[in-house]
Amino acid sequence: MKEEEKEEREALIQSLKPENNKQQPLIDYLYYMSLTHDRVIVSLVGSNGTSGTGASKTSNSWAGRLEKSLRTDRDDLETLSFINYGHEGYSIEDLIKGKKIEAVIQDNPDLIIFENSLINNHYQTLSLEQTKKDLESIKTKLQKELPNAKILIISPSPVANGKTENSLGLNYLDYIHASEQVINTNK
Repeated sequence: MKEEEKEEREALIQSLKPENNKQQPLIDYLYYMSLTHDRVIVSLVGSNGTSGTGASKTSNSWAGRLEKSLRTDRDDLETLSFINYGHEGYSIEDLIKGKKIEAVIQDNPDLIIFENSLINNHYQTLSLEQTKKDLESIKTKLQKELPNAKILIISPSPVANGKTENSLGLNYLDYIHASEQVINTNK
């Protein structure tokens, strides 16, 4: 690499440094990590949607489509490595009890995309209090154990009828609102 190219690369790296960009888009963070690391790990955590349930094939799931899109549209992200921890039918509580979060931590990912399993919490009639407690527990554990990782918490895909109530009288949107409260405590 020529001296001028090295200087340009170093200037680019400096401009993308996360500590210089507090509101940095995740795509720029991934680009920075790809420029500075041999392997960049993206861990996907969640339930049915993450595992690919309902998709005609894994590559058609949202996780598969995200990976394909990033690899196709951004050749500068070639060091990305995706690890899928989607577990069909799992509630947030199941992810904790099944030690799935510990498995993610062992991989030491750079980015965690956590699809928060609210559909299954709703279907399994878990209380909003338990849902919020479990979300907070996972969020705190990931932040403590992986202080340098970026964490993106997303809600699962919408359901056909989000107004159907479970035996607690709660609908899917109630769970979405509860998760927003937890997420907003630490932006």
